[in-house]
Amino acid sequence: MSKRDIFVSRPSTRNDRQEAFLDHLDELLEQRELRPMVVGQTEYPNRTPIHAVQDRMETCDGAMVIGLEQLHVVEGRDKPGAEKERTVEDLHLPTPWNQIEAGMAFMLELPMLIIKEDGVEGGVFDVGNSDRYIHQATMTTDWLDSEEFTQPFNEWHEEIIQTS
Repeated sequence: MSKRDIFVSRPSTRNDRQEAFLDHLDELLEQRELRPMVVGQTEYPNRTPIHAVQDRMETCDGAMVIGLEQLHVVEGRDKPGAEKERTVEDLHLPTPWNQIEAGMAFMLELPMLIIKEDGVEGGVFDVGNSDRYIHQATMTTDWLDSEEFTQPFNEWHEEIIQTS
């Protein structure tokens, strides 16, 4: 079987724990003959980021969206000045690029696996906002080796094989 390109949506800046998790995930992808493609990390195109993502994603056989905490709001206001204004506390948000890239993958009807770090919320990472189950990860290599990850990973891999 030849390698299949998989678009991976993940932030470019990560802490050590997140980095170890992604390194192990990349190894698991490679073991399945899946090549992770990450604009700004595995390739550096000469186009604007949104166009580079579109160009790369159109050549991929699947997508993986990994929501890692990038912004921690200790206390803030949601919808300030609006009727539905509310106070938010201890809010963990991913990179906005996760939302853009997930939307593009959805429009291209790519087989998609969505994983979020414990506590991350918003957009594609909120239950019911996509047709996919949102897998909540403890961001450890042990979780990646568990049945909780392996079973959906196997199903996603099979979907890629069947549709490409």
